[in-house]
Amino acid sequence: MSPPGTRLRLLLVRAGLLRREVRHPVLDDARRRAVWPDLASPAPVGIEYEGADHTGPDRVLRDATRVTRRFDAGWRIYRYTRLDLRDEPGRIVAEIGRALDHAPTSGTP
Repeated sequence: MSPPGTRLRLLLVRAGLLRREVRHPVLDDARRRAVWPDLASPAPVGIEYEGADHTGPDRVLRDATRVTRRFDAGWRIYRYTRLDLRDEPGRIVAEIGRALDHAPTSGTP
């Protein structure tokens, strides 16, 4: 995981929203394989850090297909960027808290 992805994970762990082991496989039955989102819970909630490597045209197209397939399988996918992490960590905690249907165990940053 990238350093910003790790910061996102630690933000959510410190808020009491995720355990430290957050790499939960998502099975894609149609393609007969598992994909590993940056962060996921069995809830089914997937959390992705979208860094610069996700901005190229081919990567954007692959990501769109991957997210659509997860939506179709019943997953809620949250995608965050460096600007979200830098400027609005409290919003991230609130959104993921609602998605996981429980309040953080510590204060919002």
